[in-house]
Amino acid sequence: MGKFSLRPSMGSRPSSGVFEKSSRPSSGVFSSSSRPSSGVFDIAEIPRSDASEASSRELADLAQDLKALADQAEQHKQHNLDNFVQILSHLNGLPAMLEHLGQIPDAVSLNQTIGQQSQQIADLEARLAASEAAHKEEATAHTTTKDELSHCKANVEAKDERIHHLKSLLTNIDQDVKDARLALETKDLELSTLKTEVSKLNSLVAFQDQEHAQLSDSITAKEDEIKQLHEGLAGNDAELAHTKTVLAQLDAQIESKNQELHSLRTANELTFRQLLESQTASMEQLFQQQTHTTDALTQQIVELKQQVRLQQHLEVNTPPASAPVSPAVSMASNAWGMPGLGMFGGKKPKMHKRSQSQIVIKAPHKFDVPVPTML
Repeated sequence: MGKFSLRPSMGSRPSSGVFEKSSRPSSGVFSSSSRPSSGVFDIAEIPRSDASEASSRELADLAQDLKALADQAEQHKQHNLDNFVQILSHLNGLPAMLEHLGQIPDAVSLNQTIGQQSQQIADLEARLAASEAAHKEEATAHTTTKDELSHCKANVEAKDERIHHLKSLLTNIDQDVKDARLALETKDLELSTLKTEVSKLNSLVAFQDQEHAQLSDSITAKEDEIKQLHEGLAGNDAELAHTKTVLAQLDAQIESKNQELHSLRTANELTFRQLLESQTASMEQLFQQQTHTTDALTQQIVELKQQVRLQQHLEVNTPPASAPVSPAVSMASNAWGMPGLGMFGGKKPKMHKRSQSQIVIKAPHKFDVPVPTML
């Protein structure tokens, strides 16, 4: 079945014990010969200028020693926990091991193994006790060192605070000096700037005075021009008043002329109407006379035509030598300028059909009546 062993693997640790007492001093972490017997710091032996550096150096050494002690304590604690876990594992494995005893034929070797395990457990318990004692001693030394370190740290902090206060005062004084210098430089710059501005303002004031003088002269000239303009306006007002008077007179004359023109228009219209009525009456009378004259001429033409027809009829029916001439035909012949021969001198007249059928009577001439122009 193989060999069964309850021994844990502890090859990484020394079998003689977890901690060696010879590796650290018996009196504590710090040896009494490494620091003065009168106290942590002796202010009389340390110069005031080097007090802060010595305190800081010793404080750093103490911090390193404290860190080493803390690391050792942590390692011891971890080793103790590992040993305790191993013991518990061995104790927890005992019931299973006892139950397995009946199955192992070699009881002698098993008893030897159990004895060895018991011896190992005893060794582990002794180691645990030694570790606890060493841990208590280290805790006591650590507490003492911690108190000394706190006292030293308080002294160092007080000195550092005083030194820091002095440095702060010195820094503040230096800063005040720098600020004062900067303020002086700033004031100098401001003063030079103000001087430059004052010179510019003086130049500007001189220029403004010159412009003011020019403006005063210009204002005086403008006032003279305004006076002249006022005088001219006064003359213009008089002329305007005279012009208004003349315009009023002209308006009155225009009004009278308009009235005269209106009366003339009325008289012209009345005269035009009377003249038109008289012209119309005279034209009607003339038209009636022309009508009577036209009627008389028409009657004479009809009578002449009858006489011409009668004469033609007589010439056809009677010989020419013995034909008597009536007084009407003789009158007509004389009227046409051919006595004894009639209108055509004994020949048969060739008349156009239109001249035999109708007689065109021209209308009387129109009379142009002058019409007066309306004003």
